[in-house]
Amino acid sequence: IRATVEGVERQISDTTSLQDEISNHQQSLQKLMDLARGMMGGASPEDCILIGDRLAQIQANYEIIQRQLLGRMQALKEGLKKAKEFSTQHETVLDKLEQQHSDLHMMPTVGIDIETVKIQLEDYKEFELEITELKKHIAQCQLKGKQLKDSCHYDDHTWVDARLDELNMAWSKLQSSSLSRQQQLEDALLRLGQFHEALVELMRWMKECSETLLERKEPGVNIQDIEQQMSDLQVLQSEIVSHELTVSSLNEAGRKLVSGSHDDTTAAEIQKEVDEMNNEWHSLKSLTSDKQVTLSTALERARVFHADLKELVDKFNRAEELATIMWNPHCLPDTCQRDIDEHAE
Repeated sequence: IRATVEGVERQISDTTSLQDEISNHQQSLQKLMDLARGMMGGASPEDCILIGDRLAQIQANYEIIQRQLLGRMQALKEGLKKAKEFSTQHETVLDKLEQQHSDLHMMPTVGIDIETVKIQLEDYKEFELEITELKKHIAQCQLKGKQLKDSCHYDDHTWVDARLDELNMAWSKLQSSSLSRQQQLEDALLRLGQFHEALVELMRWMKECSETLLERKEPGVNIQDIEQQMSDLQVLQSEIVSHELTVSSLNEAGRKLVSGSHDDTTAAEIQKEVDEMNNEWHSLKSLTSDKQVTLSTALERARVFHADLKELVDKFNRAEELATIMWNPHCLPDTCQRDIDEHAE
């Protein structure tokens, strides 16, 4: 099945034409059967058995072809649904990414006084909320693209990869610009002597991430749900990497404040805050690593489970097909034995 909407629609049109062509043979098949019955009236018993055997084979093959075409059409309709969902979501998310990147560049230059920087920091928080919401749509689009690639014709894998690369490049561009803005604001806080404000902002973000990891549901056995959770985790891992520079800057600023302080109590309080930050940082990274292991293990188990289930369902479908095809038992010894063997299997 193709990956593009236009490609699947062409396949549906071709399959519909083939269905019509096969249906047109119904009348010819009926004439052939009527003719055969007429021949059997004056034929020997051996010839009657042979004619009946051939008619049963033709009827069985005709019904198999009809079933296959019906299954093909159902698969194409499902493929068309996947192609439309991916195409629509890809275009929508890409437009949002470009708009967010434009909005980010429209933000004013970082201020030189503390009040201006604080106002800009609040504006950035609102922008960050929009980015957080957009991440969910990006993860969903990436997952739909992966599912489309897994189910489409291999000739279209390059097309799907190109669309996902386009999305990832736009996201990386926005993420890089957003991180740069955040670091500029945090540097401005540190430069203006607002060490505690910068530390509070980082601690707030880390606690929110930790709570999100702890609140997430168990992986379960649904492969799509697990892959979605893994996509969300990858987004979070990217954020953690982007905050490493902030953690390093705060550690350096904390060391300078401790070494330059003439008050032991103040120095101890600053050192305590820095230690709490580092502990929270290491805890967050540990939670992320544990979650990665949990999801990877769950995904492997789910794939094995669904593979075994599919194998069992395929056997049932094959048995049902053999049991429901309308044909008369063969009357020749060899063919009768073959029917018995297939039924026993």
